[in-house]
Amino acid sequence: MVALSKQEASRCHAELRTLEEQERTLLHRHYEGRVSDKLYKEEQFRIAGEREAAEAILARLSLRFDDIDETLDLALDLTNDLQAAYIKASPAIRRLLNGAIFEWIKIRTEDVADVALAEPFRDLLANDLLDELEAIERRAKKPGQEGPASLVAGSMMGDLVGAAGFEPATSRV
Repeated sequence: MVALSKQEASRCHAELRTLEEQERTLLHRHYEGRVSDKLYKEEQFRIAGEREAAEAILARLSLRFDDIDETLDLALDLTNDLQAAYIKASPAIRRLLNGAIFEWIKIRTEDVADVALAEPFRDLLANDLLDELEAIERRAKKPGQEGPASLVAGSMMGDLVGAAGFEPATSRV
């Protein structure tokens, strides 16, 4: 998508350069008396319309980039202290965070066995987070837990975790 946006932006910039060149040529011919007033106005109107269209496309592409940049900044800010954000969040927000960050989480008995990150976190955090989870798993492994038989099968349903979530139930004040 970025490549298409860059290609479209390049096309629009080239179109704007061409239109500027056409406008200068038209102006010179008009000064020389080689173009009638009527044709000059028609061409001026056409050039102005095409310029507005190219500038509008560039503005939309710029807005998309700004939106993407802002969203990326928010995602990166969230990853700075994800645990603090998760702890402060309500249960509904925690479920949203889990769904936004992870595609799935495999639990072995009571420990995290494996995870699949969702986009864009897969690209942003994959190495750091997966390395950390592997280190935690290595430290927490107990004899007899190795192998796929120790993995607890998940639900055969595609639904998310229920209202209580993964967290232990707490009294509501």
